[in-house]
Amino acid sequence: MSPSFRGLALRYQWKLAFQCQVLGQQTTTIYIPLWIMVIPDLDRLLGLAEMDGRRSSMNGVSADDKAATSVEANALTNGTNGKDSPSPNSSSVALTNGSDAVTAAKSVLTLDMAMQILDSLTSRKNARSFNIDSSHGRIGVLVLTKTRFRLGEDIYGKFDFTDRSVTCVQYLVSLIGEEHICEEHRKAKSVAFSENIVSKSHDFCLCLTQSNFILPVPLHVTSSFASEIVEFRWKLRFEFALSSEMFHLEVPSVGNENQSVLWRPPLRVPVETILWDVPIDIYPTDPIQVHSVHMRESLVSDVRVKL
Repeated sequence: MSPSFRGLALRYQWKLAFQCQVLGQQTTTIYIPLWIMVIPDLDRLLGLAEMDGRRSSMNGVSADDKAATSVEANALTNGTNGKDSPSPNSSSVALTNGSDAVTAAKSVLTLDMAMQILDSLTSRKNARSFNIDSSHGRIGVLVLTKTRFRLGEDIYGKFDFTDRSVTCVQYLVSLIGEEHICEEHRKAKSVAFSENIVSKSHDFCLCLTQSNFILPVPLHVTSSFASEIVEFRWKLRFEFALSSEMFHLEVPSVGNENQSVLWRPPLRVPVETILWDVPIDIYPTDPIQVHSVHMRESLVSDVRVKL
């Protein structure tokens, strides 16, 4: 199942269709749009989690099986035990109610396990460090807190220009989504992929040894996914404006504290721009968080259909 996606070459839209009819009138269909979020390889991860739970359980029964068994037993007991004598169809009704309760309990347990897996995938474990080099020498070191993010999170990064051999005048960080169309579904003269920039962060770093940036991940975008037609990826693109000249802010020592020193930068600085991409993974977030944000930002409107 593919998530809701609105790309440049392809769209996935999900809707609920309700058909309403008044006696003697035509049938009217109501379409309510849905936003579907999908965690990649969730079935495989749930299977691994269940296997680990079974191995770690002391009695050989996992917590999910115990919960489902207790719910089934309570449902069957409540359905068959009572003050009145059971009717001939009471056993089938009790079994039906029991199976519905077990299905609901397993759905809740699956959702809880999915959220735990999502927390584990996007948790901050170890920071990633990247050495940035160019043809002229070392630019600096980039430190990212993590490379797996949720929708609505902020991407934190830090540049260290202490051991540089090339001067970085300014940089630009962009969060870009790449839409790759499979070759068998691609048109003859169409491009292989398209890019969409969703957020940017810009800063001047001349004469600085360290610089930080924060890049938000919007809630309305689609997380990373792959289908038989399209593969959607995310990456951070860094644009560095480099100069071959080394600038040093040398402030002479003054005896009087009230005396000020003025440093004037050069009027013209020859620069060279280089690009560097860092692939990242973006996962869905808690649906309750998305719902609460949209409820605060928009007004609730009633759907009225004239029959």
